[in-house]
Amino acid sequence: MYTPTSGLTAAAGTTTATTATARDNALSARLAAIAYAQWLANGGTGGGEDSP
Repeated sequence: MYTPTSGLTAAAGTTTATTATARDNALSARLAAIAYAQWLANGGTGGGEDSP
């Protein structure tokens, strides 16, 4: 692996979040919270590697 001694610069503003992206992220977070609450209600044990 090589890293320049002067460091790396980050390009600002290369990607912007659209309204759809923000909405999708919010929905995903809400669904994850629901799944976690259900997992806790069922004892919070078991499951596979996908379990919280």
